[in-house]
Amino acid sequence: MTLPRKYLAPADGEFKRDRSVFGTFAEDSPDLCAQMLEKDEAQGKLARVCKVEKTKKAVMGVLQTHYVELKNIFQDLVAKSGSTEPTLGMTELTQFAYTCKILDGTLNLVTFDRIFTATSAPTNKQKPAGEKRLHRYEFIEMLVRLAQAKYADKITDTSKKRYAYQQNAEPSLTLADLLQSFITKDLLPNIKMFDYHGLRHQHIYQNKVDELLRKNEMVITKLYNAFVVPPSQHLAISQVSGFVSAAKLNIASKQLNICLIWCQMSRVDTLADLQQPQSLRHVEFLMFICMLAHQIYLGTKQAQLELHLKVDEILGPLLKLVGERKKFTFAKKGKADDHGSDFDDADLDRELAGGN
Repeated sequence: MTLPRKYLAPADGEFKRDRSVFGTFAEDSPDLCAQMLEKDEAQGKLARVCKVEKTKKAVMGVLQTHYVELKNIFQDLVAKSGSTEPTLGMTELTQFAYTCKILDGTLNLVTFDRIFTATSAPTNKQKPAGEKRLHRYEFIEMLVRLAQAKYADKITDTSKKRYAYQQNAEPSLTLADLLQSFITKDLLPNIKMFDYHGLRHQHIYQNKVDELLRKNEMVITKLYNAFVVPPSQHLAISQVSGFVSAAKLNIASKQLNICLIWCQMSRVDTLADLQQPQSLRHVEFLMFICMLAHQIYLGTKQAQLELHLKVDEILGPLLKLVGERKKFTFAKKGKADDHGSDFDDADLDRELAGGN
């Protein structure tokens, strides 16, 4: 039996994430990003692109500087693809190329397709043979290849000229220089993404959201466990869309997919367990509930409501799936102090009959 953790309101009113229900949610710290990039480099073929060690070291420095942004672009493309598989196909990447306006006479679709094929060729035992989709480490590698192809006539430190138009060129910049320009001038200004980092820090990491989730922790955990399929200890993503639909929550599949992708913590090794990205840990499920509430109200007249009120509203339908009701709510009327209240038996009976 899981006992609820006692909620203690911060004396100074400041949110303490490490003491909240989100305490185990790992944000993308510099150390974590360094580990991810190191793993990406080890799993891919960057050494084939940067044949000179000095070149590779400089390129890795540029990638490290922009790693969070590049990783987020990959994650955003996956989220908008409609699939929860953490990979990208030629369709998504071609659209990405048009969005960034990187295709031209030098880097045309034929060259783009050739680069995709070269990048997607497996070089490790974890990636299934014949898979024509890019994992995160391959997406990072492909960006380097694209920068090299687009500005090949300006690169000084490639050991071998790969394109005919390079033969009479007068190069003046290194691959690292051109990669920096490619990222800052071609990619980032043309990619429009919602700031999910800002959503977490400005709206989810709040005392009232923490209080609501903590005081309902036992029943939320029951909901989570009810859809975990043994022997897994985590909630399969494939189960989530089903119970969201059963709860009759009004959200399109595209928006639901965005929630499922962005509620997950970054994995250092995306190939270690190819099933791992397809499940949610308990803290990720809590993040999912918050993002689900945000997406459901997006574009509605109630969009400006504080997030804890949106989460409060959707908890009822979700918990009814397992025969439970909220143990605490902010939704009761007539509470001038806005501190919320615990339900009594009469409240629970009314909610079960159809109220919130």
